[in-house]
Amino acid sequence: MTKPNPDTMSATARADAERRRTVLRQLLKRHNMRPADLARRAGLPTTNAIYNFLNKHSASLSQPTIEKIVAVFSDGSADALIIRPVTPSTTILRNRQAPPGIAEVSVIAEARQGVRQPATAFMQTDHVTIWVPAALVQNRPRLFGVRVGRPGAEGLYPEGSVLICMAVPTLHPSLKDGQRVVVTETHDNGIEVTVRRVQVHESGTWLWPDTDDPRQQRPLLAPKPTETAENGDITVLGKVIATLQPELSLDD
Repeated sequence: MTKPNPDTMSATARADAERRRTVLRQLLKRHNMRPADLARRAGLPTTNAIYNFLNKHSASLSQPTIEKIVAVFSDGSADALIIRPVTPSTTILRNRQAPPGIAEVSVIAEARQGVRQPATAFMQTDHVTIWVPAALVQNRPRLFGVRVGRPGAEGLYPEGSVLICMAVPTLHPSLKDGQRVVVTETHDNGIEVTVRRVQVHESGTWLWPDTDDPRQQRPLLAPKPTETAENGDITVLGKVIATLQPELSLDD
């Protein structure tokens, strides 16, 4: 299978590749590492893949390479190589420190079925931060939040709900029937973020939208481990572990 060439990639794919290069450069700087140091710690046979990617001689890193790099950093600092951050819909003050017993969760996306966001939006880093009881998330690592927009997932959550998710550590996680996950799908004109329900079938693992919009009923087939990162356009970002939902008012 031919790897994508930077000259033939879509604008969205080029922007995402550049975002990942920025993440990788920041990762090396934060940990005071050279590409050779990272390659050695990740168990890569050579540094060629990292150097070629950083110098734009290749359009992407392979799935096994990304997963090995992410596994090196238990603090989650390399997770952005997998997770595509998105622009929050609102902003709040972030100058206060969370009190004991409270966990901070960044709301990185608004999930809306059929709505494609520009690739430049995924370069943003100033996300909304919410406080949730630590007991609610049970000290799980790599947490992020997603706000449920419309259309999308009306059969699962009320509009405006905030889903607390645990980022998956690999590009192709194992999924169980009935789980609810946050998924991105890359298109030539942008990236779509959705909430979907997992249905495991003998034909494959399907991701259902559970929306009441008749135009948005298309399920997605979850990516398989044999599919390479550079050719896959569907990514499972995380699994929903808790929710914050609006209550119906007395007038509803």
